[in-house]
Amino acid sequence: MWMQAATLEILEKADLPPRQARAIAQAIELEMAAGHAAIATRHDLHDLRHELKADLRDLRNELKVDMSKHKTELVRWVFLCILGETAMLLGAGYFFLAQYTA
Repeated sequence: MWMQAATLEILEKADLPPRQARAIAQAIELEMAAGHAAIATRHDLHDLRHELKADLRDLRNELKVDMSKHKTELVRWVFLCILGETAMLLGAGYFFLAQYTA
């Protein structure tokens, strides 16, 4: 109400009729109330921060699981490549050895 009285005073000093001054003051108050409802409070930001932290923690855990799966698959492939290369070298060695001894 304090704001409305000061607003009414200003509008009446501008030679507005009292009805128009009251209507303008009410419109100003409604817009200010709507503006305050749209503003995030410290509590809202605090809640949002905790939600984001929880989401990031979940994402980090999912990424760790995925990386673990890929790491296992990569180790398996490296082992198979080393095994294949060893078999190939042993075969080549056997071939050369058979060629020189015969």
